[in-house]
Amino acid sequence: MGFIAILIYGGVNGYDNLMCYLHPQKYYDYVERYAKEFDVPETLIFAVINCESSFEPDAQSDANAKGLMQMLDTAFDWAKSRYKGDKTDDADITDEQTNIKYGTYILSLHYKDFDGWKEALAAYHAGAANVKAWISNPDYSTDGKTITKFPEKCSDTETYVKKVLKTQEIYKKLYYTE
Repeated sequence: MGFIAILIYGGVNGYDNLMCYLHPQKYYDYVERYAKEFDVPETLIFAVINCESSFEPDAQSDANAKGLMQMLDTAFDWAKSRYKGDKTDDADITDEQTNIKYGTYILSLHYKDFDGWKEALAAYHAGAANVKAWISNPDYSTDGKTITKFPEKCSDTETYVKKVLKTQEIYKKLYYTE
């Protein structure tokens, strides 16, 4: 009821306040740091965290994905093995800084492999091998580089990608307008 009152009595400002409440910038220092280090848009990192865990660092999925950016242990170990920077401050997968660091790193690796955020997000959600198979199939990619259609059995990945990109647009409008 409080949100409705904000909307009714607060007008545009109330709506903006509600949107900021629903789309926080928690852990901003970590997001800013790793966005710069790995060349990933801050808005995308915030969107992934928002969609994956709603900013709950102890979140754990049914598939056993953990932390703010919902990484599987295997993905976390893979990213740590590829990372060439300082590893002395790494804690466990649910540590907020560590989770944002390696989740962002994984996004950057997928972006380098696929050269598109849509494909990088699909790889983050469904695995790089699946995305490689999709873009090599003319039923799902017309140019062999981008996904033009998701397989029907992977509608959850399509929904995920759309949700993250839409959430990213909200972050851009709320916090990154010039």
